[in-house]
Formats: sequence, C-alpha cells, structure tokens
Amino acid sequence: MPKGSIYAQGLLTKLDRIVTYLMLLIGIATYIQNQNTSAQNEVLISQQRETNEYLESLDEFANKVYPKIEKLTNKENKEELLITIKSSTLRVNPSSKSDSVATVYPNQLLNILQDQKRWFYVEYFDHKETIPKMGWIYKGNVEEYSRQD
Repeated sequence: MPKGSIYAQGLLTKLDRIVTYLMLLIGIATYIQNQNTSAQNEVLISQQRETNEYLESLDEFANKVYPKIEKLTNKENKEELLITIKSSTLRVNPSSKSDSVATVYPNQLLNILQDQKRWFYVEYFDHKETIPKMGWIYKGNVEEYSRQD
C-alpha cells in the first residue's frame, strides 16, 4: 500500500474517533438538556397548580364578599342607615364592657341590622381592609341618615 494511502487511512481512523466522541458528547448534552427541561417543566407545573389553587380561593372569597359589598353600596337599598357623630367603638356584644371589633369615625355610614334597647347591631364596609365589618354601637354615638337621591 502506498505511503500516502496509509497516512490517509490513519487520518480517517482518527477522524472517525473524533466524530464518535463528538456524537457521544452531543448525546450527553442532549440528555442533560432534557433532564433540565423536565425539571423546569415540573417546577412550572407545580407553580401553575399553586396559581390555580390561589385563584380558586380568591374566587370563593369574591363570591362571599361581593354580594355584601353590593348590599352596602346599593343606592336603591331601603335599609335604615345611621351616620356616626363621633369616633365610636363597634363591640362584639351590646355592652360597653364587651370586646372591641373596630373603631368607626365621624360621618361613617352604617346599616342597621338589629335594634336592641340602647344599642344597634350595624354593618359597614371597611375600604382599607376591603371587608365588611359588623358590631354593636351605642345609640348615643349615631343619628339617623337618609340618602338625598
């Protein structure tokens, strides 16, 4: 066999080994990439589940709160309304010794839910905490209010 042909044969063998090693490296890189993609997909799926659960809980909350908000803000609402004449404490029970629920400030509109001797059980919407609040308020701290439509 001629000398150049042996040299070419050696080059082809080395080239074949290089290609084999490159293919092995490409296979390893593809495997690693697939593993990373699988792990990323697992994380994304988990985050999607958490997001869906959070959205469902928000939807449940909205279904509970929005009707109360509409009730409190409905202009056609014929409920008796009160307005506070000074800062007052809403209480758990109709007693000045009862625990406090919230503080209402002058000019706060309140819906009367119940009337008991010297106390009203009232409801109002707390815009800061974005929830309706209820409690007992002493009658001397409020006066009747009628809307001017």
